[in-house]
Amino acid sequence: MTVRVVLLCKYPLDTPVGGVQTYSRQLGKRLAMMRDVEVHAVTLDEKPGTYSIDDVTVHALPPHRFPWNINRLMKAVELLEPDVIHVHGSMAPYAMAAARLAKKHPVVLTVLGIVEREVAYKKGASYLIERHINKPTETHALKRIRNVIAISPYVRDFILEKSKASVRVIPIGVDETFYKARKKNGSHILYAGAITRRKGLLDLVKAYGLAMKKHPRIRLVVAGSVEQQDYYDEIRDYMGEHGLGSKITFNGHMTGKNLVKLYEDAIAFVLPSHEESQGIVLAEAQAVGTPVVVSDIGGVKSVVADGRTGLMFPPGDHVKLAQRLQELLDDPKLRARLAKGGRKNAERFRWEKIAEDTAEVYRQAIRVR
Repeated sequence: MTVRVVLLCKYPLDTPVGGVQTYSRQLGKRLAMMRDVEVHAVTLDEKPGTYSIDDVTVHALPPHRFPWNINRLMKAVELLEPDVIHVHGSMAPYAMAAARLAKKHPVVLTVLGIVEREVAYKKGASYLIERHINKPTETHALKRIRNVIAISPYVRDFILEKSKASVRVIPIGVDETFYKARKKNGSHILYAGAITRRKGLLDLVKAYGLAMKKHPRIRLVVAGSVEQQDYYDEIRDYMGEHGLGSKITFNGHMTGKNLVKLYEDAIAFVLPSHEESQGIVLAEAQAVGTPVVVSDIGGVKSVVADGRTGLMFPPGDHVKLAQRLQELLDDPKLRARLAKGGRKNAERFRWEKIAEDTAEVYRQAIRVR
């Protein structure tokens, strides 16, 4: 029996930007490869129409003002007569529509980030949207939707504080191109991710300034878009004040082969976040064979074991981060050991297994309806 799945999310028509869009595209592609699954996606996009992307039929609706989007999404989903609906992320308008659809249909929610904990790092209009729209949406969705996927044990524990749903931990996966990469001798330290206060890039810049006194030829390379301009300006001011301008390269958002090459050429990958639900970039680095250094917080503990698959430091402590970088740069044997442990760990994040586990959640949701 073929199961008709409708993905309700910001499904990318072009190259995915960010973790949520990458999750949606990769999961949709892998589900569509399964013999007994028919995959549709309903999304809002400035390019309305019906598209076939990786054997997923994408129904793109033109966006309108917030309240009307909910009803329009619901109607589009209903017309497809789904066996199960899968909403990606706990934010409006998709999660609000899914919560209402859960009255009549089996619905699965994947919590990709904890709005309640991430809102503290927002400012201005972004803060108001998160605080007054997405945070209440998250709370409402967790009360209404009975089948939930958490991307890490950290997220699962949060969900269980708010909901009586059935929760299964299934992480975000790593694209096959990272496993096929060929590691080279490292020439730079890499950060990949958005430039926001939550991601803690300024901590890395400060640590880099300390660590590079002994290793002046190692550069810091940043691959990520600027999402908080005031925070980016703060980083730039610090670089100028401490003579780091010529040592740090900002490449903007990068994807595909260009991003994989940065991982291949990196001597270390650093994620200095203050809040993280999983940190898929860590698993990407591990798949390539690049040693990782990460702040000891939340969801990253499901990806990195300190001393075995990476090195950890207290969040916000740039002095300790500099010490960990020094350890790594000074010890080739440590880098090799962490790279080997990381590669082995990264096998858990292959999309084939993640799609199979997700399909099992669908079947369970249909059975208990």
